[in-house]
Amino acid sequence: MMQLQIKNILFFVFFLAFIPFNVSHAGDCKYLPDFEAYYKFKFTNGITVASGVLKGEKYGKQYKMDFQGKTTKFISLFYKVEGCVRGSVDINTLQPINCVYSEKKPGKSKIVTVKYIDEHKAVVKMTKIKASKIKNRNKTLILKESIFSPISLYVFFMRADFQLNKNYCKYIVISDDIHKVETVPLKVKQGKTKVRVRIFRMKNGKVDASKKVEEIHAWVNNLKIPVKMEYRFGMGTVECNLKRLIIKN
Repeated sequence: MMQLQIKNILFFVFFLAFIPFNVSHAGDCKYLPDFEAYYKFKFTNGITVASGVLKGEKYGKQYKMDFQGKTTKFISLFYKVEGCVRGSVDINTLQPINCVYSEKKPGKSKIVTVKYIDEHKAVVKMTKIKASKIKNRNKTLILKESIFSPISLYVFFMRADFQLNKNYCKYIVISDDIHKVETVPLKVKQGKTKVRVRIFRMKNGKVDASKKVEEIHAWVNNLKIPVKMEYRFGMGTVECNLKRLIIKN
């Protein structure tokens, strides 16, 4: 049971840290901040289960982001997990360049490298290590709709002119598969935008109806940095809160 809970938490940690939304500063790339954001993840009963650091910076014509997360010392006694997601995007064209996912769990680890060839094609290289056995797998992802990375999705939402309660549908590579992501900005209150995000797994270019739809609620500030996120699953709710924010520009 503990392993199932941790898997859900880490889905929340390693993907949701890349969800930034805003309805202001549309079309102005100078508002892509160089920053460091420090997060704590906890159950609704107050037990902290994980921590993470999200970093973003402009590098020439690219914008790079990096997230590193891990379970707390207490949770690691039952099931220790460490993970990292990093990648870059061309700021002007919104074309994703690459994205690397890595995770370590008890007795096994995985590294996934995604290279974006063009708007509709990405090449994935995955390496899994379990019990000293190495397994490599390569695959090509092709979709008639535009394929986004977590970073290019960030820049898209920063530059778009949003409408509240409008459903924005995009396709994003998470780990080694394409997912459909539906985003709805719900309301703006006290300088924060509340957003509902639904994530659908896909198979053969279509939504896989047999898979569970993940739903998350997030609140972001006017710099497009998440300040709070909530993810509900069978055993309860995991909440993520921004604890410290460093703006470098």
